[in-house]
Parts: sequence; C-alpha cells; structure tokens
Amino acid sequence: MNAVLGLVGVVPCFFLWYFLSDYPLHDLGLTAREPTENDGIGVVAFLLLLVGGWFLAVWLLSNVPVRKGTPARSLPTRRYWATSSAVSCAPTLVVVLWAAVNRL
Repeated sequence: MNAVLGLVGVVPCFFLWYFLSDYPLHDLGLTAREPTENDGIGVVAFLLLLVGGWFLAVWLLSNVPVRKGTPARSLPTRRYWATSSAVSCAPTLVVVLWAAVNRL
C-alpha cells in the first residue's frame, strides 16, 4: 500500500522541489529560477500546501488502520513508521535516479 501511495507521492515531492528551487534556494544563490515563473510565491505555496496536505492526510489515514489491524502492530512503532516512510519515498527516489542516469 505504501509503495502505491509513494507513486502518488511523486507529485507532492515535485511541488516541494519546485517551491524550494524557485524561492529559498534561488535566494541563497544555489539554483536558477524558472524563467517563466511570474505568478509569485502565493500560487506555488497554495498548491504545495493543498497537494502536500492531501497526500499526508491520505497517507496517515490509510496507515493508522494498517498499523492497528495487521501483524504490523507487533513491530515497534518507530520501526513501522520509518519503514512506511521509506517505502513511500522509494518511487520518488527511483524517478530522481532515473532522470539523473538519463542525463549522463
């Protein structure tokens, strides 16, 4: 289930990177701003909060019943949540690595 949610989680991760690279990292001189970005920080921040909040809510609401109603409840709490987070992040890491390898 977390791997499938991780596939959907690529979109909030993209919005997070878009926000970070266009605003705080650009202001620090670490990235270049998207030349066609002229809507301002409000639109990007709103979309990031909307999409990211939706994803976190769905992720938490689906993981709490799984944690309580399956043999996963025998795992220590920290291990369960760390494993769930890692499995959810795996598809994003695959997409990033795939893009990096294709640039070579």
